Amino acid sequence: MAQPPAYTPAYNFSDYQTSNPADPLPGNRLDIELAAVKTTTDGIRTNLALIQRDDGAIANQVVTPDSFTAASLALIGGSWAPRGAWATTTAYAVGDVVSNSGNSYVCAVAHTAGTFATDLAASKWLIIEAGSYAADDIVYDNGVSALAATDVQAAIDELASEKANSADLGGAALLDVGTVAGTVAAGDHVQALANGGTGATTAAGARAALDVDQATNSLTAEAAADDADLVTVYDNSAGAMRKMTRANFLAGVSGQDTTARDMAILNAFDISELMGRSALSLGAAVVDAFEDQAGIDAATSTGELFDAAGTYGTVADVTQTDNRARTNILFGAGREFVDLFQAATNGGVIGSISVYTTVAFTGQVAVYRDNGAGNYTVMAEQAAVHAGAGWQTFTLSSPYTVPSSGTFYVGCYRPAATFEVVTGGGAAYGGAVGVGASFTKDVNDTVPCAFVETLTSAAMTLVSEAITAASAPASARVTLDHEDVAGTAVLNTDVVVSASRDDGTTYTAAVLTVLRDAGSGRKVYVADIDLSGQPSGTALRLKGEQLNAKAGRWHRWAVQADVALSF
Repeated sequence: MAQPPAYTPAYNFSDYQTSNPADPLPGNRLDIELAAVKTTTDGIRTNLALIQRDDGAIANQVVTPDSFTAASLALIGGSWAPRGAWATTTAYAVGDVVSNSGNSYVCAVAHTAGTFATDLAASKWLIIEAGSYAADDIVYDNGVSALAATDVQAAIDELASEKANSADLGGAALLDVGTVAGTVAAGDHVQALANGGTGATTAAGARAALDVDQATNSLTAEAAADDADLVTVYDNSAGAMRKMTRANFLAGVSGQDTTARDMAILNAFDISELMGRSALSLGAAVVDAFEDQAGIDAATSTGELFDAAGTYGTVADVTQTDNRARTNILFGAGREFVDLFQAATNGGVIGSISVYTTVAFTGQVAVYRDNGAGNYTVMAEQAAVHAGAGWQTFTLSSPYTVPSSGTFYVGCYRPAATFEVVTGGGAAYGGAVGVGASFTKDVNDTVPCAFVETLTSAAMTLVSEAITAASAPASARVTLDHEDVAGTAVLNTDVVVSASRDDGTTYTAAVLTVLRDAGSGRKVYVADIDLSGQPSGTALRLKGEQLNAKAGRWHRWAVQADVALSF
């Protein structure tokens, strides 16, 4: 979309009024100026509608990766590193996070700190959270700890040792410090309660009050399972700390939130479509938005229909067209033209017919049956008024269902004129015959025609190409963007998704649930699949089934695993 035209005044009304003080302003000139202003404001409103929704928010799909500078993309995609309180003369890198005056900032430009206000004004810092801390806030304290211990038990023992060495504290809960009893001065160190803030008088009592034994035992048990690539998390449902392997983390445990991963997949769907990408590898996930057929194993899939809109399913709208070279030929009489470039599909439904010409005409578009030996029968026709501006599509008021046997083509009837035709690429007959009548061609030329037909199949099995896993995956999470055309399909009965880790020999079916309902029968489903009972293997495949003659379109799918995937 071009920029709105600038408004430049074409007439000086002040000069006119000076020269003609008793006369009204010239209305025709005023109309011209107002029309020019309207052209500019209309252009502004049109462009604004492209970037702003009616609720005032930015319009969907406006901000794309190429909208950002390389520096912005690096900041968004990089990892952020907490650096505590801001300090002058410190070297900061992009992504460093600091606190200053109760606010949190992220570094946008690598630099050595000078004066914070000056650096902030120079856009070296971006504010990410404003405001002071409140009760129950979790804050980062610059990474400095009074404890030398590096694990829970050592920290408890260190606290107990400090208590034993602090005879002046005794069993008291509070310690008075400073130059005046009960007053805390700058530089004083305060221990509010003995033994880690619990008030307990022994290390065992502190552990019991803090429930540390349970946490320590949980950590020890998890660590015993796998010492590599561990992450410590709090399992809310069990009320305990867990040290989990990457496999456990990705497979999902009690209290783990999978929303972020699901949202990442939905975003990857959109990005894949915007970029026109084939199946896309994303570390531990593979996304296929069906922009082409590269990610589907045609040899093992059955009944699948693919259309240019990028969907698979048991129903598809397929466009057939004729882009062969054309020659101008003058025909002295009206003719029936049959385009033999592409036959219609038996059982398909022709919904529209398009004709190419640069000469306007009033005639008909039609469907013809090939009877053999150059003889054709008009099966259906509809009036067509063509503007002569190239391709023009005519929607059939009564879509034509192609019989299950026989050969059928589309074409048109045109009155006498000079036409752009494909020589030797069709069949033509001088005259109009009408529906049900037959004719035998007298020349082998045709006017270029195209058509859109809706194809259907009773059932579909869609199988992905093999996805390579770094090692045998124990679990997978599948995502399916599906459209129930008739609104009668039963989930997990008529729409079924399965996964295999042994290259398609053994499949385990998913129990799909709704993640998002987009309306009009289109929903996004997700499911976790346990693969651990299958024979071990690293060739991961997805299988989708549309069953029981329930029409459906499969728009996009994805799989995540507990190991790295590549495609």
